[in-house]
This record gives sequence, C-alpha cells and structure tokens, in this order.
Amino acid sequence: MKAVLMLMAISLSLSAIYAQKMDSVIKDNAYYTHKFEKQRKTGRILAITGGSMMGAGLLTGIILMAGAGGDNPEDEALVALGLFGVGFYTALASLPFFIAASVNKNKASRLVLQIEPLTVPTANGLSQQTIPAVSLKIPINTRSK
Repeated sequence: MKAVLMLMAISLSLSAIYAQKMDSVIKDNAYYTHKFEKQRKTGRILAITGGSMMGAGLLTGIILMAGAGGDNPEDEALVALGLFGVGFYTALASLPFFIAASVNKNKASRLVLQIEPLTVPTANGLSQQTIPAVSLKIPINTRSK
C-alpha cells in the first residue's frame, strides 16, 4: 500500500512539473487570423480538387455514354464512377474547413488589442492617460449575416 501511494505521489509531482514547463500559445488577433487563412486555404484546395475530380469523372462518363470508349467500357465506367465519387467526398471534406475558418474569422474580429483613453483623477483634477487594453466584442444579435 505504501509503495502504491509513493508511486502515485511521484507520478503526480512529475506531471505537475511537466505541466508548468509547457509553452502556451497566446491566442490573440494574429493567431486567429493566421488560423483562419490556413483553414480557408485548405478548404479551397479541397473544394477545387473535389470539383475537378467530379468534372473529370462526369466527362469520362459522358464520353463512355457516347460510345467512344476503349476495349473495356465497363472498367472505364468504374473509373469514371470512382473519380466522381472520390471527388464528391473530397469536396464534401472541404466544408468543415470552411466552417472552422468562419469561426476563427469571427474570433479574430472580436478580439482586438488597442490603446484606450482613460480618465484618471489627480490632485489637480482629471488627467487623460492612454493604456493598452484588450477589447472583446460580444455580439448581441447572434444571427450571421
């Protein structure tokens, strides 16, 4: 029993030490903007690739329907169907990237570091000072435009 308690105490202390040394990422406007651009680019690549593959599969199918196929039209029809199917799922896979990019774009537009004026009482009256501040916009209307 003592050995189990000692092992648990050592493992907990090591995990606490490791957790304190982990680097944290500062999630500011630039972080969310970079993430938005990266996800939007990935979504566009997937959508364009999927659309191209769907078009190639459709074009191959149309050519086969016209009777301009080669020696094995059944095999070519399977290739055309496969191209169209893979293209469809590739284009479908782009949707989560576009959705995540939209969420990160909204976060980037809401979190802003700016200089704010501040009125401070002094012995002679009021004084204007500027301080750096993080402003967070909280939308009241939750409908997206």
